[in-house]
Amino acid sequence: MTGAVRDFVPSQNPPAKVKDPGLISIVTSGKGAYNAKEGRLLLLPIGLSERRALMGVLEGWISSMGGVVCGGAGSFQHLKSLAERYVRDHGLLTWGTVGEDLCLAVQFGEGAAGEPKSPPFGWVRPVPEVFEGGLRYLWTVPAAQGAMNCGEVLECSSCGGFFSPHHPLASQETELPASCDFPPAEEVYTPSVSTIEDLCSFLGVRPEDTIKTVAVMDQEGERAAALLLPGHMSLSYPKASRALKFKAQMASERVVERVFGDCAGFLGPVGIMRPVTIIAHESLRFSRPMVAGANRRDRHLANLVPLRDFTPEFADLAALSEGDRCPSCGGDLRGRLARVVGECVIPDDPGDLGFVCSSREGRVQYRPSALYRVDLEALHLALEEMGVGPV
Repeated sequence: MTGAVRDFVPSQNPPAKVKDPGLISIVTSGKGAYNAKEGRLLLLPIGLSERRALMGVLEGWISSMGGVVCGGAGSFQHLKSLAERYVRDHGLLTWGTVGEDLCLAVQFGEGAAGEPKSPPFGWVRPVPEVFEGGLRYLWTVPAAQGAMNCGEVLECSSCGGFFSPHHPLASQETELPASCDFPPAEEVYTPSVSTIEDLCSFLGVRPEDTIKTVAVMDQEGERAAALLLPGHMSLSYPKASRALKFKAQMASERVVERVFGDCAGFLGPVGIMRPVTIIAHESLRFSRPMVAGANRRDRHLANLVPLRDFTPEFADLAALSEGDRCPSCGGDLRGRLARVVGECVIPDDPGDLGFVCSSREGRVQYRPSALYRVDLEALHLALEEMGVGPV
């Protein structure tokens, strides 16, 4: 009977309206059947055997981090309930659940953030990105057009690295040199010049020599902030949200007028009507004369020097985009598709990740550093698309 099951490979036609190369391969090779109505992949014996082998590799990965696999949890909250009892009895700080998704929480070390450990597959590329509540590593695999569980990343044409538009950049420290003798800031008349492109044309300066001021607010419109970037850069709203500790969105006309006055298109860091948080991109630490809005209609300030004429907070605020330089080697970045097979989330505040174990000896609080998730189906489809096995 075992031999009959092993040799059971039904002939399958490609599933209708499906473009995912991995899914098509699983179906046409008899490893599974696809229910288009429900959007579900049903594994047949050969496909199920591959999935079990894949899970075996991941179980070893969990064990290598000092964890244990707990089957049956249907959600992270359910998993926490299992973990509270297991950790109380066995003292392990890493745990996981097996299902269509694998979920585990990890404590990297006492009081230490540590580094996330990627799944044990050399072809999985970790892509770090900032989100509102901290940092996450997306585990990605190059994918063809039509693949499911996909997102667009930026690929370097030189080193081949993958990057998120919200790639975290290291902070920089610098001081304004005492010997700098820059001319004083002066107001210049710039009639109807309300964009960076028009400003550069009108004054004959480069976008890199201008300061773009972006007004943002929280969802209720009660809190506002001024975010400063060099004119050639774009704002990353996830990075802005992380820096401000609230979900940032573009400020409404009403909020702009309340904070800056009637000067949309001419916003700047000097002369703001109301007290407001001002955060500048890290690159503006390197002080030099620049041009920014004067917070007066048809007026800009020339020779404005950061850290001399205004003192903002600093944070990584810029988004990467196609055509930008690679953060690693300086090559050109271009967009491409990548299948996301999992992630590691490292929150700035672990919050709900923590739990308390109660026993006769008392109560012990555990605060994991990170939450890992692996999408087993996406990982299986990626394996099939690349034509490689789980081991």
